[in-house]
Amino acid sequence: TKKNDNKVAYKAGAKYTANKSATLYAVYTLWKPKTYTVKYDLNGGKDKIKSQIKTHGKTLSLSYEKPRKDGYLFQGWATSKKGKVAYKSGAKYSKDKAITLYAVWKKVPSGQITATFSDAATKEKITLAVTYNDKYFSGDPNQINGKLAKLSAIAASSAYNKTYAKELLNSCKFKEIERIDKKVTRDNNDHASFTIGYKKIGNRYIVAVLIKGTSSNYEWVSNFNLGTGGDHAGFSIAEKEVLEGVNKYIKTKKIPSNKVDFWVTGHSRRSEEHT
Repeated sequence: TKKNDNKVAYKAGAKYTANKSATLYAVYTLWKPKTYTVKYDLNGGKDKIKSQIKTHGKTLSLSYEKPRKDGYLFQGWATSKKGKVAYKSGAKYSKDKAITLYAVWKKVPSGQITATFSDAATKEKITLAVTYNDKYFSGDPNQINGKLAKLSAIAASSAYNKTYAKELLNSCKFKEIERIDKKVTRDNNDHASFTIGYKKIGNRYIVAVLIKGTSSNYEWVSNFNLGTGGDHAGFSIAEKEVLEGVNKYIKTKKIPSNKVDFWVTGHSRRSEEHT
């Protein structure tokens, strides 16, 4: 009955009994559309995916995030725990109802492992299957081994993320896996982080060193530290630091220096793959 009064005096169709004229003012409330929750059940996987909210009458793009599971490749989402793929990552969901989607997994063939890395351009998490065999480290290191080269390329990509790097080495049955992280700043950047582990094959010890390449931080500044000698100063300092870390690791783990071979891979700062 008063302008700007948010209290409702009469509903539509109500009876008016006062014996006087009156001006009635419409009262409005903010309408909230109905919403529905879309949940993701990883079905034994890892890397939690946040639930999403779908608004009534509007189409929802499902999460582009993909879960992971050791020894399995993610196929898509089912509407039941043991169902077939109904939705791919990023697919459209248009039903006006709440739903729980279940991850669908495919086991990788025997002789293969799963490895994960992030796409440098899109930041998309990529998990794929790659062949692994201990025999890769028993051949002539001067001969090209295509399968080891492929594994090394993937390992170099995984090295940027300590979780991915550790998981890859663990899948290859390396042990005593450690991540040596080096903090870089604008004025202190001649460093290289790396992941290291070892395994014994026959009477030899294979030490894996996955060196993190330069990424989108102050590690790039090290490229401009040319120095005055014949070697690139920034790279040389980082190289010596990694070598010291590897030697310390070998000594700590009591690995015989005359029975050790190295598998070293990484980006940017001179990568090699050999045994």
